[in-house]
Order: sequence, then structure tokens, then C-alpha cells
Amino acid sequence: MVGDADSDIKHYELALAGTRPARPGYVRQSGGLRWHFRAFAGRNRHAVFRNCVADWLNTWRPPTTGLILVGPSGGWCLPTEFLARWAHVLVIDLDPLSPLLLRLRHGLRAETRCADFVEELPRALVDCPTHAVLFANLLGQLSLERDDHEHVRARLKHLLARRHWASFHDRYSADVEPALAIAARPMSDAAPMTPTVLQRLAMAREWVDHGTERVLPPGVSRDYFPWRIVGRRFHWVEAGIVKPEDGLDLSHDA
Repeated sequence: MVGDADSDIKHYELALAGTRPARPGYVRQSGGLRWHFRAFAGRNRHAVFRNCVADWLNTWRPPTTGLILVGPSGGWCLPTEFLARWAHVLVIDLDPLSPLLLRLRHGLRAETRCADFVEELPRALVDCPTHAVLFANLLGQLSLERDDHEHVRARLKHLLARRHWASFHDRYSADVEPALAIAARPMSDAAPMTPTVLQRLAMAREWVDHGTERVLPPGVSRDYFPWRIVGRRFHWVEAGIVKPEDGLDLSHDA
């Protein structure tokens, strides 16, 4: 691999120079008070999804005791056992309530930076040079916070090319009949979920693409979790675990 971690960060910062950061707040398009109410009200409905996330995270064992946790928004989808694994957790979140909810729900006393991760993550990588990174159901909602969401997502795997990192994020969503949503089961694939796969599943005619097809490097195994989020609204959530060697050649995926 050409370059080093410092050059990765500099290239990322130059590529995104001049962009407008998202601002912290209690009421936002993604996260915030509306999400906390929805997560609490739907906690029973979301149990299957949470169990999928917990099982997946249990397979992720990077060789480090530190974690940079990006966008947990109170940790409603995260298992306490996973958070307790780490000797040091640095949380980056736009949600001012996130630190309080992480303490109340999980007993987690983390170092917290209430900021836009697009600006803050490069600094966190310098401050925590051996930490793993987890994006907690954030990247599929990026279009609600930033106009340059496609560019940001495309640059992340280059920024993190020398890190152990993982992400679970919205891939597709649609209105789905409850019986079909309940019957949906997790899936695994080495290739991204495509409209052809969705057509074969025959769950809905129209799907919203959350723009996350290229978040993970090529060849990384992908898991897909069903999430009955509210009412008839159904999401397929993509999850992937990335090792430093997975980022050795991203030249064809720039």
C-alpha cells in the first residue's frame, strides 16, 4: 500500500475541504428525540433486529481494546455485552442525549465528542491510533444530514484502510406487508444486495436505495438483517466487518 495513515487522513480532509458540517441538536432528521421515542416505543418489534446485530458483533474480535463508536444515538441497537468489552470507548455523535442514554441503558461511561463525525473522525484516528471503529446504523441516514453524503461514504474506506472497522447501515427500505416483514430472515452474501435480489424476494414493488452499496470494500462479506422499524416500514440493514488487509488495494474503487 502506498502512503501511510497520516497521508490517508490528509487526503480525506482535502477531499472534503469546504463542506458544511452537520450541527448537534436534540431534534434532527436522523437521531434525536424523535428517534429515541420511536426506539423506546418499538423496542419489542425491534428485538429480532437487535438480536441479529448482537450475534454479528459477537463475531467481530479485532486485536485492540479501544473502540471509536460513531453515531450510536443512545445505543438502542447495541448490546451491553459488546460495549463492556472495551477498555476505552470514544463516542462521536451529533445527539447531545447519547452520552446520558449510553450510561443509563448500558452503564457505559465513554469519552464523548458531540460533533459531526465527518470532521471529527480524522482527529479521533490520530488521538486513538490503535482503536477499532464501528459505525452504528448511521451511514444509511447520511443523506438526511449532509448534501455531500455520496462523497463522504465513498471516501471512508480509504480513510480507514489501515484500521479494523465495521458498519451496519440501511441498505434498502420500503413499505411491506406485516406478514412478509415478519417472515423475512437474515441473509449473507459476498456481493452487495441488488434490485435483482429484491425482486426475487417479492416483498415490495418500490424500494428506497440508501446509497450504501459502496461503503464496504469489494470482496468483504456482507450480512443483511431484516428490521421492522415502525408500522409497515421495513429496512434491509447491511453489515460488514473490514480488516486492514481488505483495504490494501482500493485503486479500482476510488
